[in-house]
Amino acid sequence: MSPVLRISDLHAARDLESFLGRAGRIEDGAVRIVQAGTVAAFWVPVLRPQGLLDTSPLVLGVRALRAELQGAADDDVHAGAFDATVPLRGLLDRLARLRSAGGDAPSGEADAAAGFDLAVPPERLRESWAGIAAPTGGWTLAGAMSAATLIAAADQGIAEVADAVPGNLGTALVERVRTEVWTRVIDEQSGLTSGAAFAALSLGFLRSGEETRILTAGAWLRLETTQGNVLLRSSSAR
Repeated sequence: MSPVLRISDLHAARDLESFLGRAGRIEDGAVRIVQAGTVAAFWVPVLRPQGLLDTSPLVLGVRALRAELQGAADDDVHAGAFDATVPLRGLLDRLARLRSAGGDAPSGEADAAAGFDLAVPPERLRESWAGIAAPTGGWTLAGAMSAATLIAAADQGIAEVADAVPGNLGTALVERVRTEVWTRVIDEQSGLTSGAAFAALSLGFLRSGEETRILTAGAWLRLETTQGNVLLRSSSAR
């Protein structure tokens, strides 16, 4: 029997479906689920090195929500937490079926606060990015940046990539251009790159008028927003 995540309410399930849908438009591959206590975190890749010679940083998006787990197998439990990497599409399909079965209750209706049981797909995937552990503590505040500045940096990068690789060009050239654009530093103090801004925008984490905190821990950098987090690991940390 597959493990089941008990999601606290309909709004949380909708937010998760939106997050995973955005992630699937970037890379329709896998999602890592880490659940401990009453919180489940969903990790997805946005940018990552494509080989040993690729100098691209690793950029991950993570969204957490309140959810309890039932029926976890011993093989899925590591360091006291449920930790499994599953097909993203399988999780999206299950969320869509839950929404279809439960209906789209308008905000404020009583059943909007009802819990939902989300079955975890039985397939387990082996992904190199999922085996890289980000720090759980020791983060230091390195600065802040407005959502507007991050959006502008991401939009500029998207336009540059589109202009530089029109049509069907070779994969090597495409990856080189993307690496050059998304490794560009946009905040000298923290080392924040445009790739992190791209991830935050693409995953729907940026809200107009909000300030985004920038934190660092060793070779890692984190963008902290009210909607989720983006984590970036420098390629020199391999």
